[in-house]
Amino acid sequence: MNAPSQNQDGMGSLLYSNGSARFRVWAPLASGVDVVLWDAAGAPTTYALANENGTPNWSADGIAAPASTRYQYVTKTSGYS
Repeated sequence: MNAPSQNQDGMGSLLYSNGSARFRVWAPLASGVDVVLWDAAGAPTTYALANENGTPNWSADGIAAPASTRYQYVTKTSGYS
């Protein structure tokens, strides 16, 4: 996995032909962002996204994610209520 992604080509998920994916999200108030993927049996796997050089963007590249994989972004914040 490469974090942050070197492919800064839009937000959301991008599936590659090799079965891996890039996940990228804009989260200006986040202190951290994870992406959770569920396999076919419903088991979750969590990956931490990296901040892109102090910008509000978070990403990771090369995460194994076959087509139709369910995923969810989880943002972490601190100091906000």
